[in-house]
Amino acid sequence: MRIVISPDSFKGSLSSAEISDALESCIRENLKCADLHFEKLAASDGGEGAMDALKGFLCMEEKFAAAQDCLGKSIYAPYAFGSGRALIELAKTSGLTLIDKGKRDIMRANTYGTGMQIRAAIGAGARKVSICAGGSATNDGAMGALAALGFAFLDKNNKEITSFGPENLGKVCTLCADRVDGKILSADFELLCDVRCPLLGPNGAARLFSAQKGASKSDTEMLESGMEAYCAAMSRFFLSNRPGHYGEYLNRCGKIRDLNPADFEGAGAAGGFAFGLVCALGAKIRSGAAAVLEAQKFAEKCSNADIMITAEGKADFQSLQGKLPAEAAKLAREANSKISTVLFCGRLDESAKEKLSEYFNFIFEAAPKYMPDKAAMGKGQALLNLKGAAKRACLAGAFNTPSKT
Repeated sequence: MRIVISPDSFKGSLSSAEISDALESCIRENLKCADLHFEKLAASDGGEGAMDALKGFLCMEEKFAAAQDCLGKSIYAPYAFGSGRALIELAKTSGLTLIDKGKRDIMRANTYGTGMQIRAAIGAGARKVSICAGGSATNDGAMGALAALGFAFLDKNNKEITSFGPENLGKVCTLCADRVDGKILSADFELLCDVRCPLLGPNGAARLFSAQKGASKSDTEMLESGMEAYCAAMSRFFLSNRPGHYGEYLNRCGKIRDLNPADFEGAGAAGGFAFGLVCALGAKIRSGAAAVLEAQKFAEKCSNADIMITAEGKADFQSLQGKLPAEAAKLAREANSKISTVLFCGRLDESAKEKLSEYFNFIFEAAPKYMPDKAAMGKGQALLNLKGAAKRACLAGAFNTPSKT
């Protein structure tokens, strides 16, 4: 029996590799079958772990750059580099898991540190920069990152804004690129996004994701209204300064005219970071999960497999918006119509189970419903819960698919 295991991490709890190892060990122990062949892939959808999942396949080496976290604390953060290309994981600088839960402050958080990394990578010779845009603690529309790259944000009085938290989004009237190094303006930027959501509206950056980053209801509405004003200024800059890139998006979407950049699929990724880089730098948006799975030749490995197992920390309706598990299941079934797909998750939103079942033959929730999240996310407890779920999966016949060999 051939089994491909390609899980995302359980954010703040277990890495992709730890999940893969635990699942293989438990399946071997409970099936007691000699004819088991595992292919384990450390995967990601563009959030945490994306750089580690990709750098080996892309023949890149790890470098470090001085940066800061989303609240301004100085850090050294890794990025990958090779053959004129840099790979940056936003979560390494502006990530949610870098900030203790009690200290998260979305109204002050910004992506300045990620911009510092981009600047360092281009200074090191990168002509193409791929940014894994997921797992952020921010909702600043990349205002901080762009400021670090030399862009100036001006208010209605033509005065430069020097604080880049979301509280100032609504003050932005003009973007100026006069101080930006030409190497930055001419570089090729690619965004590997973990969601497909637009910038604004009920499924946009603020209303869909800001609560998990510590925003109150009133914060969320302030973020949305501020982003609306910011969107208008950034869109004007994009349409006047990057008409060629706008045309590329129109062609990709099959539209002749009048597509608001805020509505680009994935514009809301990482608190609107994707939108900001599209408008200022002409970045191209791509599915992070698809990029990782393609680099790992995932479809080829599934074509001769019996079972594909994936995992994520919380399975809900967001899982269907470009997250790794659904993308993996879709690709696996396209490559092999007979493959069985299995999802393990730390938590399962029962209201999404029916929709998720369109992608998976089996779904198993690891953490008991009664267990508090804090306890369930401890590494030791998370491993016990996962192994328990794998044992239940064995008993339920999730791995009874006969071998093709």
